[in-house]
Amino acid sequence: PGAASAMQEAAPALTTAASLSEVPSAPVFHPSAEEFADMYTYVRRIRDQGGADAGICIIVPPSSWQNRFSPPNHKFRSRIQDIRSVGGFARERQAFDRELRLFMYLRRTPLRRAVCIEAGQEAVAVDLHRLSVALAEHGGVVAMVSNGCASTSTWDAV
Repeated sequence: PGAASAMQEAAPALTTAASLSEVPSAPVFHPSAEEFADMYTYVRRIRDQGGADAGICIIVPPSSWQNRFSPPNHKFRSRIQDIRSVGGFARERQAFDRELRLFMYLRRTPLRRAVCIEAGQEAVAVDLHRLSVALAEHGGVVAMVSNGCASTSTWDAV
């Protein structure tokens, strides 16, 4: 056992997966009792040997190891987190929403419900954040109108 043999158990890197929908398993490491005695040194060693390439790994402690920090049979519950809320996009959307609501409130026209447009016989809600991002990518509304880019095809792209 040890880092060298554990590296053989490591799954292929994500870039070699057949498709992005197939996420490889995390590499599994089985340290000996001696290696596990100094956990920080062990983690540094597997990281330096390529253990960090996967971004996550599983370290199975030796059977002789006793956990001093939690009661026996303690289970950690994993937290479920919506992938769309990870990273800056969700915070960007929340900041946009907060600023838009403040702007509308200061104009004495508070935004109380979703903005909708008529599409045929039904109303469709407009994602104002997506619209704002798309307009910014095209230089903004003023740039689109002043440059004569207000054609239907350009607005369809937005």
